Amino acid sequence: MCSSDLWGVLENYSKLGPDYLKKTNALRSKYHPIELDLTISLEDKIPHMVEWYTNANRLLTEAGVHRDWYQDMIKNSTCMLRDDTETMMTDLQNSKVPCLILSAGLGDLIMELLKHFKVFHENTKVVSNFCQYNEEGLIVGLKPPMIHMYNKSESSIHDPELEARHNIVLLGDSLGDLHMAEGVK
Repeated sequence: MCSSDLWGVLENYSKLGPDYLKKTNALRSKYHPIELDLTISLEDKIPHMVEWYTNANRLLTEAGVHRDWYQDMIKNSTCMLRDDTETMMTDLQNSKVPCLILSAGLGDLIMELLKHFKVFHENTKVVSNFCQYNEEGLIVGLKPPMIHMYNKSESSIHDPELEARHNIVLLGDSLGDLHMAEGVK
């Protein structure tokens, strides 16, 4: 939905500083080639993806990310919606078609992004990695289950609102998204 990477919205936020960016770049350099390597089996990739997401989200805690920062992150980023997203989301809402956004990204940031661009409607559900916060609003971890590139289908299958549906339109932006509808009848 966003024409720039949502993790980039986090990584380029000035309050996180250069140390956070250095650490996230090191993780990406290690794990991204594994994610894209077609010679590695899915079964062998999954533990690496879990490790990557665990470490990346631990960095959010270490950096002291606060839930109130998301709006400012979006406002100060170059993130914008893909062409005609507003029209599509409004048409889905008006036609009472459920819209499931299934992402391995950070659900809290996705929700704020949808609200910022005024495309979050009552028919929209976000299935993603949502943070746990302490009393001060600081990230202390992730709510289970962790969603990564290769387990998105496991997370989407058991949605009662969608089980009665007989058709699906799937839009994705990565190789792992090819399998999002697996198991959906």
